[in-house]
Order: sequence, then C-alpha cells, then structure tokens
Amino acid sequence: MNLINAQIKDLSKSYNLIEPARDKLNTLLSDSAYIELLEDYFSTSDVEADYWMNADYNRSSSHPENLIHPTVNGIMVRSKSESMIAVALAESRIPFRYEELISINNISIAPDFTLLHPMTNKTYYWEHFGLIDNENYYENFAVKIKTYAKANIILGDNLIVTFETSDNPLSFNTINNIINQYLN
Repeated sequence: MNLINAQIKDLSKSYNLIEPARDKLNTLLSDSAYIELLEDYFSTSDVEADYWMNADYNRSSSHPENLIHPTVNGIMVRSKSESMIAVALAESRIPFRYEELISINNISIAPDFTLLHPMTNKTYYWEHFGLIDNENYYENFAVKIKTYAKANIILGDNLIVTFETSDNPLSFNTINNIINQYLN
C-alpha cells in the first residue's frame, strides 16, 4: 500500500509540473507573433501537398470537348482565365484540383478549383465566372453561390470568386492579389 501511495504522490507532483507548462504552451499558441515564427513547421509538407494534388479524385465529366486550354502538369481547362489561375497557383506552390466533384445536398457540383492552403490545410474553392455579362450565365452564378452557402462554403471565407466581362478581362495582377489575400 505504501508503494501505491508513493506512486500517487509522484503522479501528483508530475501533474503539478505539467499543468503550468500546459498553460504556458496554450498562451504561446494563442500569440499570433509566436505562431508566425513557427508557421513553417505547421505547414503541409511538399510531399503531402503533391500527393493530395496528384491523387485520383472524382472529376467533372461534363463537356470534355471544352477542355481546350493546356496548363501546368498537363491539365486542360475550359478558358484562358482558368489557365492563368492554374499557372498562378502553381507558381505560388498552392496545391489544387481542377473541377473536383463535391456533393451538396445530393447535388454534384464541380468548383473550378479546389485548393489546399499550404500552411493550414484549409480547403478553399475558387470559381471563375467569365461570362458574367451574359444574363443566363449570371442566373447560373446566383444559383451556384446559393448552393455553396447551403454547404457552409461562404463567399469571402472559403469561397473565392473572380469575374470578368468582355470589357473587363481577368488579369494576372488580380489573380496574384487574391492568392496573396487568401493563401499566403
């Protein structure tokens, strides 16, 4: 019985040392400056990001004849603007998947890009609406945004959206600003 009591005392002493250390650690981990210093250690390794990006996933099979614009890693996309986005993501080392099918309330939807934040592993979705000045296209855009919202994919949070019209094409500068805002 004395041996058990001695072990209990030792455990109590250890707990008394661990609890303050845990509190200090929690304080440090809630300090944004400390996190910034350590963010390289919290990031997804390049190997894991490459594996995620190149792993098989369910892709949209809709209108394959429209996949006419080549981009990085042999990926074919539907528009020059999507090609620019893919190149900018690759240059910024942001892992992405093109037109990965996701299910929202039993509706299959294929965001243009599914992104994996390289530091936080947070998933983002990027939709590019290239014909926003077309009335039918605009109506489809509104329906798609509502569908995303039902799945907690929220514009300005984990949903990135770019637009262009015939008079205002998407630019590399805009793409890079968005990447810096959300993903760097």
